[in-house]
Amino acid sequence: MIHSENCLSEMRGISAVLRAAQKSGREDGQAMVETAMSITFLLMLIFVFMASCLMLYTYSMISESARAASRYAAVHGANCTAVATASICPITYKGFQTALQSGTVAQLKTWPNLAGGTMTYTVLDSTGASNNSANIVVGSNVTVKIQYTFSKNLPLVPSSWTTANLLTTSSTMNVLQ
Repeated sequence: MIHSENCLSEMRGISAVLRAAQKSGREDGQAMVETAMSITFLLMLIFVFMASCLMLYTYSMISESARAASRYAAVHGANCTAVATASICPITYKGFQTALQSGTVAQLKTWPNLAGGTMTYTVLDSTGASNNSANIVVGSNVTVKIQYTFSKNLPLVPSSWTTANLLTTSSTMNVLQ
């Protein structure tokens, strides 16, 4: 009987301590702080995922642009009427690169640049040389290489954690006409 009375008094003492802790307000706001920390982390993950999706879209955009430009050169390259400006006739590798960079090849499909970076075109000949003054001729290869600087600006992520990525792609086709 003495043992059960001691246990009962200990239980009363523990419950009195718990009630006092609850009344003192030391745990008030704990759930709000945990929620704020969890939401911040969750939003950071969502923004990183969105930036990753934007980077994948951008890589797809520049890959398609390189493919379209090399296809354009393959189909129209040796033909002087291929480029909108007649100032680069006959068409040279360097002239085609200049036309691509300035956007004067109106027939090429333009893709929305959602990431806001800049594309740098390089047109290579069959030997891999750039800035070649030789004319594009039937049977030669044309390689269009695009470099795109993708800068990541993520909300809730410190800028020191993010760096600009250089996306590079290329496409090679044989000149047909």
